Amino acid sequence: MGLDAWEHAAAVRELAAHPLHPAHPLLPVDRPHQYFSPYLLIVGIAARVLRLDAITALGAAGIFNLVLLLAGLRLFVNRLIGRPHVDFYALLFMLCLWGPGAWAYSGFLHFGVLFSILSYPSTFVKGLLFFSLLAHINYLESDRKRWLLPTLVISVVTVLTHPIDQVSLTIGLVALAVTQVDSARTKRVIVSLGVVAAAVVVSVAWPYMSITHIVVSPEAARYRREFRSDDAKLYSQVLPRFGLALLVVPFVWRRMRSWRGDPLVVMFAGLLLLYLYGYLVGDPVFGRLASSLQVVVAIVLAQERVMVPDRATSPWTLHGARVMTVGVVLAGFVLLRQGLTAAPRSVLARVPFGVARGYVLPDEAEALGFVGRHHQEYPVVFASRETSLEIPVFGSKVVDVNRPQAFVDTRTRALDVAAFFDAGSSADQRRSILDKYHASLLVVDVVSLRKDPGRYAPLLALGRIAEQNDRFVFVDLRAPAPGGDR
Repeated sequence: MGLDAWEHAAAVRELAAHPLHPAHPLLPVDRPHQYFSPYLLIVGIAARVLRLDAITALGAAGIFNLVLLLAGLRLFVNRLIGRPHVDFYALLFMLCLWGPGAWAYSGFLHFGVLFSILSYPSTFVKGLLFFSLLAHINYLESDRKRWLLPTLVISVVTVLTHPIDQVSLTIGLVALAVTQVDSARTKRVIVSLGVVAAAVVVSVAWPYMSITHIVVSPEAARYRREFRSDDAKLYSQVLPRFGLALLVVPFVWRRMRSWRGDPLVVMFAGLLLLYLYGYLVGDPVFGRLASSLQVVVAIVLAQERVMVPDRATSPWTLHGARVMTVGVVLAGFVLLRQGLTAAPRSVLARVPFGVARGYVLPDEAEALGFVGRHHQEYPVVFASRETSLEIPVFGSKVVDVNRPQAFVDTRTRALDVAAFFDAGSSADQRRSILDKYHASLLVVDVVSLRKDPGRYAPLLALGRIAEQNDRFVFVDLRAPAPGGDR
């Protein structure tokens, strides 16, 4: 599991346990959390009803998201283009046509990352977006206002679940409206934007967390800053990372002459301009639009591939297109080496480190099972910031995590955790920090213990070792260590 997945799972667990009044899923504070979205609320309620743990519930949600994504892509592409097999090629190109080091962020749907983020809110939203665009085509062609309702509902969910995708959806809605060649085009563009505006207003009323706090509140400035610093990578080595997707350039250039009737060209242009805008103004959040740009590229290339027989002047042209399609797909698969993460663990264990992005990791859920079995006894667990993100999935709260939080100022907590693990801190100083947060269990990473025993071994004397496995040592802080006083 990636870092986001642990935080998602913790949010699901809290929403499942307290669906009406959830507390912070990670820290022992009564505060909201930025992941309390409609999507994770649904997963949490499903986990509660079906009596599933958070990890299993998210796994099931991942399967649902995959079906949603495939169905939405097929229905939207078939309705928009109306040619057989475009949906197949769109999926193929979306998964494979990228370069080495393609961005492994949530929201991207290429083969190198899809298997890791199926359960993520971004994947759920991507599937919904196709249905929203499909409903908007129905509205534009029939002028029936009832088709605006799905767009409104999906927009509200998108704003609260993965806001950057609402920008992508807005561009898509406007592109569909502006390329409708009739006298009501201006009115429909205004209506499309009005639905989006209404969705933003409705989303403000969401009771589980404040989207306005996340976006504009000074208290969340640090969260936004840390979030943006991570997104800066989306403007690094752009051409190599896009790789084979650059094949779309000559086709888009040719289609620009008829852009007024080509919503895909308008979507491509709008997404690309906003992506470049993010670079020019230094706001890397817009770099996330590269994921939607990826989808549009795949659909454009798929349409061009399907139209080859219509334009072929000889059988060799068609054969050449087939060979080229197979060639670029195979090349994309090789370049997206991290797509090997879909292979069984027994196979991954034989793959050199880095080829599969280093995802061959021990089973954290099994290693931290002690926390889950003793949740009632250990409500607050003290651990390093790196390990702490995983612990709340098993029911306990932690002091701090190595992830920015939008509704909690964690600066003091981070300093206290750093002081606790500082080699120069005394036992009394460490016990004072433990008492400050009412921690009753200490988790020490075995790897750290072996690498730096002089720093970590004294921590084991703060209580009694309750359990130990290959990854962690669990120290009961309520009981004195053998031969020591608490």
